This record gives sequence, C-alpha cells and structure tokens, in this order.
Amino acid sequence: MPAKCAAPRATAHLSQEYRTPAWEQRKLGELYQKNDERNTDGLGSERTLSVASMTFNSAGNGADDSSLPNYKRLRLGDIAFEGHTNKEFAYGRFVLNDAGNGIMSPRFTCLRPIVEQEYSFWKYFIHSEKVMRPILVNSTKSGTMMNELVVEDFLKQEILVPSLPEQRRIGAFFDRLDSLITLHQRKYDGCANPLFSERRISCRKPSHQNRCSATTTPSG
Repeated sequence: MPAKCAAPRATAHLSQEYRTPAWEQRKLGELYQKNDERNTDGLGSERTLSVASMTFNSAGNGADDSSLPNYKRLRLGDIAFEGHTNKEFAYGRFVLNDAGNGIMSPRFTCLRPIVEQEYSFWKYFIHSEKVMRPILVNSTKSGTMMNELVVEDFLKQEILVPSLPEQRRIGAFFDRLDSLITLHQRKYDGCANPLFSERRISCRKPSHQNRCSATTTPSG
C-alpha cells in the first residue's frame, strides 16, 4: 500500500524576506512640528513656492521685497497646508516640498518633519484624501476664504506609518510610476506638435483626399 503523503504543515515562522513590515500607529506630534522659520537669510522672490503645486514661481507672487523677510522658509520635506476645499479634498490638503529650499506666504501653515522620512513616499501619503480626511475632520476649522489647520489638534491625531525601509520601497514604486506617466505624457504631447497638426490640415485639403485620411495618426 503506497505511503500517504504528509499533509503540509503551517509554517510557524515566515522568513524575513517574505514578511510584510508592520505599520505602526504614531501620533503626528511624534513625526512633525510646527514650522515658523522665517526668511532671515534673504531668499528673493524668485524662490517663492506655489503651495498648490509646490513649484517655484520665478516672478514671485507680487509681494513687495520688504515683506519677504517675514515669509516662511520651506525646506525639503516640509509640508504646507492648502485649505481650499473641493470635491476631491473636502477639508483641504497637505503638499510636500520636494522642489527645494524656498519661501511661501506667512498666511499658510507649515509643518517640518522631526524624524527621518522617505519624501517620495510621504509626498503621496500625506496628500491622500483617504488617509488624511479622518485626521483633518478633527483638526481643521472653517476660515474666511479657506479651511484653517489647528496645529495643536493635528499633532494629537494618530496615523499608521510604515517602517523607513518600507517607505523607501513604496516611494521607489511611486517614482517609477511617475516616470512612466511622464514618458507616456511626452509621447502623447509629441502627437500634438506643429508638424503633426500641419499634416492633419493638409490631409483635409481636396487635393490630398485620395492620398491620405483626415484622421491620419502618427506612426508609433
């Protein structure tokens, strides 16, 4: 009588390679502090950051040079709260500065990380409505033109945070995804170049109707 195959036993311990690192519940006050650093070293208006897009506005925002020392200083990894609400962001949103050292209007609230972080992960994580909505419900109030962040309440809220190695893995994934999106966007934009537009126009002319279609598309 053939020997019975032994039933597989549940593995008591998974190898470290296949374990999913645990996410830890942390208070935001353990991760961030309010940033009120001012522009005391004299960065010019060309280093003004747009909070909505976190990009530099080389023309500034129209503020007089005399007011720039009172502007807040943003460093890499700082997050600014943008309080305008819409269908996508019901209570406002955070935008992480990955553009470089710059300045922003003092009317915006800024927070600075106090622990090591992977910015390519936090750029998306801190911006996520799904992640941040429950937190912002309990830490914002309605202002005159937009929601205001109550920093003391915000820092008391808790959030699930992955380990630093896990942040790096997730951040690397988002970086690759961004690169692919950018690559495909450039290909798409290339289809709208002037030469392509001229080709489409010429194809609509009666003299060309027998040679090409008005819906000609570029090769590739």
